[in-house]
Amino acid sequence: YQRRVRAFFFIFTLIMDLDPSTKTSSPSTTEAPTPVPSDPSIPSTPSTPSTSSAQPSANGQTKENLTESDKKNKGVKKKVALLVVYRGSEYRGLQKNPPYKTIEGELENAIYLAGGISEDNHSDLAKVSWQRTARTDKGVHAIGQIIGLKMVVDDGVLERINQNLPNDIRVLGIKRTTQSFNAKNHCEARTYNFVLPSYLFAPKDAYKPNLASSAAAPPSDSSTTSTPTTTEASSSTTTTSSSDGGAPFRLSIEQQQKLRELLSQYVGTKNYHNFTAKMDPKDPASYRRIMSFDFSGPFEYEGLEFIELEIKGQSFMLHQIRKMTGLIVGILRFGVEPAAEVIRGSFTTNHLNLPKVPGHGLILRQCHFPNYQQRFPEHPDVHFLDVQEKAVEFKKEYIHSYIMKTEKEQNLSWAWVTEKFDPFEATYRETFQKAIEFSNQPLPVQKRRDEASQKVYD
Repeated sequence: YQRRVRAFFFIFTLIMDLDPSTKTSSPSTTEAPTPVPSDPSIPSTPSTPSTSSAQPSANGQTKENLTESDKKNKGVKKKVALLVVYRGSEYRGLQKNPPYKTIEGELENAIYLAGGISEDNHSDLAKVSWQRTARTDKGVHAIGQIIGLKMVVDDGVLERINQNLPNDIRVLGIKRTTQSFNAKNHCEARTYNFVLPSYLFAPKDAYKPNLASSAAAPPSDSSTTSTPTTTEASSSTTTTSSSDGGAPFRLSIEQQQKLRELLSQYVGTKNYHNFTAKMDPKDPASYRRIMSFDFSGPFEYEGLEFIELEIKGQSFMLHQIRKMTGLIVGILRFGVEPAAEVIRGSFTTNHLNLPKVPGHGLILRQCHFPNYQQRFPEHPDVHFLDVQEKAVEFKKEYIHSYIMKTEKEQNLSWAWVTEKFDPFEATYRETFQKAIEFSNQPLPVQKRRDEASQKVYD
């Protein structure tokens, strides 16, 4: 009976669509739309201006110095991709979340004031088909965030958007895409960097900071560029020292090799329910594919040695990278063996409480769209290779310098070690021992045909 009713309504709707007598004609008094350029990479021309007043930005500031036509441009919207870079330290994450200050809140309002979003669509991201490739958390940075939306574009819109953004958020490029482009679902992989002091990956007694010299150092401008230098394991020219007060700590070649071996244990498709919050191991979303996990460095900043992890995966869950790193920190800091079995045991269906390192050094490095580019080669490259030098420069000036200066002056990682990690050493050792016991159990198998068919989660 239900099938017959649905079939009846379907036929009725089809007849109504085909019957010209059921359609109401609209007066022919509207202006013709702005012609669409034949080349999809060339922006459209601006349309007839409107006469509305400026709106306050997401942080309460009113943006000036724009004409009325710039502020309210109701031209033809085009589907585009934006390359957005930002330092996330002053924001409650990427996703718009009133009344908190977020990256998307600032970005949407800047596009509106630049004339890219009309007043009718302002404050409703769904109306402009807004998507993002990765939903970065509070304090996480990015130099490869891709935002997809429908907006009005012209020759000066990029400059006007950046005029209405704070210095720690920039839009480096705007490129036309297909109408079907989805920044989240078309992204096949994300690459993150994680800048951390190297002593986190050393035994517990290998390092102790000189807190007196750090506390005496005057505060500095976090936006000032300072170039780190590569260090050798035997270097000894800094004020940070080992536990015996001798030469400064440097991660040895053997310790670097051990770290690489442990990072490689994550490569492949595994069940990461223990690496996020409240995830059922039977949930298909708990399976994630890691393509590579390595690090670069070490390098030195004002006497403190850092390394930069680099992980590429299909998608990541909340806190996943921080917990993956925290588990390795625990293994190396407490000298737990056999180390590989601890990591393997964390992939079983048993629940484990794993440590989570601070996230102030986490950076979204790049988003990957290989199949989209191969399928639509006539469209501009949404990897934005033409502005990668600007992205790297932003990373050095606004992100790297901030992370290392904050670490040097405030000892954030050391505070986490002494306040939230070492005091619970017995608990974590017990957790790691359970993981070793669980490592003998068979790992859960993903109930899907192949990795390529996985749904993408950000």
